[in-house]
Amino acid sequence: MRVVLLINADSIFCKEYVEYVLFGKYETLIVSRVNTQYRQYYRENGIKVLCYSNIEKLVEKLEKKICSDDIFHVHYVNIQDLRKLWRFWLKCRKRILSYWGSDLLRVPTRQILATLPFLYSADSITVINKEMRQKLKKYMCRVKWRHIKCLDFGNSTLDKIDEVSVQMSSEKCKEYLGLDSKKVIISVGYNAIREQQHLEMMREVVKLPKELIDKAFFLFHFGYGAKDDVYISQLTSFLHEKNVPYKIITEFMDKEDIAVLRLCTDIFLYGQTTDALSCSVIEHLYAGAILVKPVWLDYLELKKKGIKYYEYVRFNELSSLLAQLIYKKPSKINRGLKEHKILRNLSSWDRLSSKWLSLYMEEANGK
Repeated sequence: MRVVLLINADSIFCKEYVEYVLFGKYETLIVSRVNTQYRQYYRENGIKVLCYSNIEKLVEKLEKKICSDDIFHVHYVNIQDLRKLWRFWLKCRKRILSYWGSDLLRVPTRQILATLPFLYSADSITVINKEMRQKLKKYMCRVKWRHIKCLDFGNSTLDKIDEVSVQMSSEKCKEYLGLDSKKVIISVGYNAIREQQHLEMMREVVKLPKELIDKAFFLFHFGYGAKDDVYISQLTSFLHEKNVPYKIITEFMDKEDIAVLRLCTDIFLYGQTTDALSCSVIEHLYAGAILVKPVWLDYLELKKKGIKYYEYVRFNELSSLLAQLIYKKPSKINRGLKEHKILRNLSSWDRLSSKWLSLYMEEANGK
């Protein structure tokens, strides 16, 4: 039996999924628009990648490659791609759709409705959390609800944070990135998309007294999602105009650099419009940063487990909330083994890879 993955082969999350779940257990065929970042890894490990820019040529290749005994697994649900591959989707014996978050939470209703033929013909549908499951249930009949499973992706960056924290203190991590170790480092969001609402947050941040702004330094990681040049230009112009000390990181960062970035962050300021509990949020918490987030992002799983964070209802509450935190000059939270274990259980491949394998076993056995 073979697993056919419709994924972005250049995504570190997809590469890790193949590495931690499928490698050495299932023959794997990847279908992707791109294959540059991890081409060598796939080649060295004998994983076939069909890379396409021309859909007609891809169809010709898939005619010869896809068998009726295959499992077709879609990671990140894109209706445009699915429509083009409808015939192959139906040809496979088992079909799985995996929603990542924004492909369900930040798409218009008409796009979800357009996906219904795939949802009803899927044998299993996975979502990140219960909130996503509740949203999807609104579009499907009760009989199909049992096919929707909550199953998250693992995060190997937690292991790297452990490794780096033994070698470098938070101050050393700041110096490694060229930052002042005496400053309170505030990371704002984790990518460059507008929905992260950096501008809305920073418009309130600049209302802080100058003495507090001078004690802080604002870090923006735009390693991905940097497609909206106008938005980024608006943000940088605003930061210059208001004399806010900041740095924007645009280059690709490997896991070690991401670990350093998380470990140097004292406060993680977050304001995305909608989001599942992302890997980036877990990484910041695991590395000891103070999370400041909006109430509209309901991280019930953190609250239930006793992981503390600060919340705001409206952006205009941010300046007073940050003032309290900066006055205290926060240091890294020394999270105990209990908290680390809780965060690992939410987001480590140690626990989650076996759950994904169980899903394949269910499909293979026709359950």
